[in-house]
Amino acid sequence: MVAIRALLLLVGLAVAVAGCRPQKKVAAGEGVQGHQRIGLPEFRQGQRSNFQRYDVDRDNVVEYADLPKKVSKRFRRMDSNKDSRLTISEFEAASLRRFVGADANRDGWLDNSELN
Repeated sequence: MVAIRALLLLVGLAVAVAGCRPQKKVAAGEGVQGHQRIGLPEFRQGQRSNFQRYDVDRDNVVEYADLPKKVSKRFRRMDSNKDSRLTISEFEAASLRRFVGADANRDGWLDNSELN
């Protein structure tokens, strides 16, 4: 009985020590085993760059008439008040929903499997 208790104590100690090891921090854009990961700040910046590409007069509003047909269709889905213009706030809200919806494991990062 004493031997079993001693063994359980050693196993418990080994598990506790293994759990206390400092975890390697993963920098933004780095992933495990060469996989790329992107966090919400990088995702938002990329999305904002896409918006700014089409906001020709820099007023934080994109008019559908100025867009290629494929882009116009995508932007129309994000237009929450259906006024035929997409504001930066509507775009950012839709981008956040897209990120949250794609983050299948809810770790706050999108990896290759979640981006495809």
